[in-house]
Amino acid sequence: MRFLALVLALPAVAVADPIRTLPGLDSVVIYEITFSTSAVTYAPGAAQLTVRLPDPLTDANSDFTFVANEDYDVFYSNADGTFNIDGSYLTIEGVWRPGSPREGGMNINEVQLVFGGGVTRYGDFVASFEYGFGDVTHGSEGLAVDHSLATFPRFGQTSETDLSDRFRLTIGFDGISDTPGAPVPEPAPWLLLLAASPGIALLCRRARPLSLDRP
Repeated sequence: MRFLALVLALPAVAVADPIRTLPGLDSVVIYEITFSTSAVTYAPGAAQLTVRLPDPLTDANSDFTFVANEDYDVFYSNADGTFNIDGSYLTIEGVWRPGSPREGGMNINEVQLVFGGGVTRYGDFVASFEYGFGDVTHGSEGLAVDHSLATFPRFGQTSETDLSDRFRLTIGFDGISDTPGAPVPEPAPWLLLLAASPGIALLCRRARPLSLDRP
């Protein structure tokens, strides 16, 4: 008996891959500008990327700092910035408690993945973020993923009294990170039934018993 094969076209689902296990990944580079552009480079399995530091962030308790009292913590995460060692996003959190004048704060130029053979790729989109206060340039978060080291956001200051207060920037990579906020559509039940009905009808017709009254 031949069977009718039904092929339903379903939307493709983006699969998120842990950054730290990407094939051929050699290092993760974070670019920051204070007085000039500086960079820190970590191996994919480095402790700086696989641990979220406890509060408070200080010059002595940070992954990197280029100026006193502006301290950063960087780690793998989910799209909302929650720590996840197998996350497909990279989150950078920081503090800046300078008192007055209130200016600057989290000036991340870019985040870059470096693969074997010299292949590099910058972060492609901002998945989520949280500003501080003071000298903030609202809407500038996208400058951290515009593939240019000449531009950078200004995230402001953090509280001088609430030592758990941090600003945050979570960056994703097209084809590596899943794209947040877009649910994968599923075909409605009636559409599935409609698509399957010709095959069901054909199978029922072939399986119908012969009538004894027919010549």
